[in-house]
Amino acid sequence: YHYDSLNDRTEICYAYRDSLGWTHEVLDTIAGTIYSLQMYYTSLNLDTAGLPGIAYSYWNFIDSTQIIKYLKYTWMGWDSLIVDDSCPQWNFGPSLSIDDQNQPHIAYYQNDTLKYVYYNNQTGSWNTLYCKYIGSPGERASLSLVLDSQDYARIAHSDNWGLTYSWWDGFSWYDDNIISIGFWGVAIDLALDTLENPHITYTVEFNFWLEYCCKNTSWHLYGPIDPDSSHTMLDHSLAVDGLSNPHVCYESGYLLYAKGTFTGIEENNRTSQLNIAFTCLPNITKTDVKIMYILLERTNISLNLYDNLGRLVKNIYAGERA
Repeated sequence: YHYDSLNDRTEICYAYRDSLGWTHEVLDTIAGTIYSLQMYYTSLNLDTAGLPGIAYSYWNFIDSTQIIKYLKYTWMGWDSLIVDDSCPQWNFGPSLSIDDQNQPHIAYYQNDTLKYVYYNNQTGSWNTLYCKYIGSPGERASLSLVLDSQDYARIAHSDNWGLTYSWWDGFSWYDDNIISIGFWGVAIDLALDTLENPHITYTVEFNFWLEYCCKNTSWHLYGPIDPDSSHTMLDHSLAVDGLSNPHVCYESGYLLYAKGTFTGIEENNRTSQLNIAFTCLPNITKTDVKIMYILLERTNISLNLYDNLGRLVKNIYAGERA
């Protein structure tokens, strides 16, 4: 969003860079100014051909109509679609993802409800896939939608002053209520790692910190990314690398960048050519444990015990085995 004071209008803008530099376009306009741009998030995603789609909240100040709109670029130009105008005042916080069939999926808040819809290219219509009452999502709250490898939805969102992760497994919807984060100015971003485990960054109203959590078999709350509350604003972006380390950009008058590297054993990400069958029983144990392994050829091995911080506790065996 950009406010054009000369013409007293709010513009929906898009920019891209090619070999010649940056190109800026105004795609839509709203008469007047949005009093708080943080509440009206836009979301951009690229299809399989690299063509952009944009979901955004459109507020007509003359009649107070607030709707969700979608812009899709084709080689002929931009097409505009109305996603939802059923609730005239509270449609906001859209997050967009495009599936392998180039169909847009959008999650957004509608008053006290989380809605998730997608556009069916064959029928030319929007279809609601999920609708959930969430009480108050929080003023200026955002949400984040990601599609997994099967194009199933994963959504991180605000839910009655809390952070919730909702997902579809092909049969049912599930919800994890993670942590209380407050009401005002809650910004949320979601990314999946290579194992499709969720990683979430979020702002907390109570201390104004940007914090991070992730899940494998259970949720792990890692606390603030930047403990200086003066460095925390609403807008941020999360990505996860091939080693499941989070990378975060966030804004605080300056554009800041942080990378999280977990303490522990770092793998070298190389695949061994040696086939090994390995079993550890029972797992986990407080007393005795039996470690069984099969080597298909004679080789030197080192079997070590580490604590949960990656520190070597004991070398159990080092030498040649077959």
